[in-house]
Amino acid sequence: MAKRFLDAQLSLANNGTVAGGTGVTTTPTLILTLGLDLTTAGANAQVHFQGTVGLTIAAAETITIQVTRGVGGPVIYEVVQDYEAPTAAVTEVVTFTGADYLPPAAFTVYQVLISGGAGTTAIEEGPLSFTAAGYSD
Repeated sequence: MAKRFLDAQLSLANNGTVAGGTGVTTTPTLILTLGLDLTTAGANAQVHFQGTVGLTIAAAETITIQVTRGVGGPVIYEVVQDYEAPTAAVTEVVTFTGADYLPPAAFTVYQVLISGGAGTTAIEEGPLSFTAAGYSD
């Protein structure tokens, strides 16, 4: 059976042209958020999402990006990226794609959080974007 479209949203915190950035901390920090109207979802709803996070890396780093369902809700997706120490600061772009199966039939918030390992020196430079779309039976 074909899926029907419910809603789609975009969260764009930085399109990559804004000067300066924000330091990544060891505590998961909210960087992107959006809400989807899934109120008319049937029994087999799905949310498909994609994100992009641009970072400046100047030392060996471990960066964790998490997607949660709901404000402070459970982590539904996580990517951990390890970087070796570069010879000079470099820009790295992390992209991710995932899905949330069987979300509630309600207005549902999705959030993206970022954190680094102990002693992190990474900087969020952009682009910072997150898109999501809901579908149902």
